[in-house]
Amino acid sequence: MSRPGAGRGSGDHGRGGRRYPYRGGDRYRHSHRPHRAPREPRATHRRAEPAPEGDRCSPVCPLFVCSKRALIVKLENGRPIAYCSWAGDRCIGATCQYASCKLHSQLPDGRCAQALRRHQHHAPSFEEDLESSSRASTSVRSLISRRGLDKDLESELF
Repeated sequence: MSRPGAGRGSGDHGRGGRRYPYRGGDRYRHSHRPHRAPREPRATHRRAEPAPEGDRCSPVCPLFVCSKRALIVKLENGRPIAYCSWAGDRCIGATCQYASCKLHSQLPDGRCAQALRRHQHHAPSFEEDLESSSRASTSVRSLISRRGLDKDLESELF
């Protein structure tokens, strides 16, 4: 307090009038590590794809979420294993009351709606199937008649 301006709130703490001596970047100017150029951003980002086990939601799926935030995925023998830190045991997956999906694709019975959509294929109706078989039979008949084999087939059939 003997110096002028050295009182409370002056910011002088015996460091030559500067409270933070290295604020200007002087400290790391002569660093031993060379400056690294910034990385280029990725051109494409991968979207998380559903990874169910069969048609059931799996806790190792990137879209699986624990609402307790207790999900821990560890690798054992190279395979991902889901653990619940809240229960202290393996995660039971879709049967847990705190399990959910980021895409809201988990059905009440624990199945994954995304997997069901992916594996769902169009089964032709009876009329479509009959029409396609009649088209195939007419094309086969026209091929046989062009080759001149239709007379041989009629003699074998009758």
